[in-house]
Amino acid sequence: MCPVASIDKTTARQTCYSSGHMSARHEKYRRLIEAARALPPVTTAVAHPCDESSLSGALDAAKLTPIKPILVGPKAKIAAVADQFKLDISSHELVDASHSHAAAAKAVEVVRAGRAEALMKGSLHTLWLGVELDVQANAQHGPRISTPTSRTAAWVIPTNEELMIARHTHDLLAQS
Repeated sequence: MCPVASIDKTTARQTCYSSGHMSARHEKYRRLIEAARALPPVTTAVAHPCDESSLSGALDAAKLTPIKPILVGPKAKIAAVADQFKLDISSHELVDASHSHAAAAKAVEVVRAGRAEALMKGSLHTLWLGVELDVQANAQHGPRISTPTSRTAAWVIPTNEELMIARHTHDLLAQS
């Protein structure tokens, strides 16, 4: 673990990365981030980054990896969250959308129009997608974690995340 005295996860993570006090378990992620920094930025539409976690996550990603976020959502709400948590959004494009569903639709529109290459989910709830989670099944890790009456089925698909990250990184680096 990083010897950081802060309880703020964002600060602790940034301090951890910048101070060099990273556990061996996280060393591979540091190497991955360093390799990603050599790549050109990926413009990413961030749908409804209207809470601290999603807005700081997008901004952290922009600092740690080569993404260029386009913040899509109610401009006033995004600005209020940024002000409340002292997050600097001045260098990022904001696309106004009146509410969460409109922000999701607008973010997809931004990608489809070619203004962004990727899409990042902000503080959107899954219920509007028709997913009704089964709390008990979710706590037991599935396999199906949506209710039988859910309009959209949600399943837990076991995977080796580290292997997937390595494969995607390999493929990405092979393209450059």
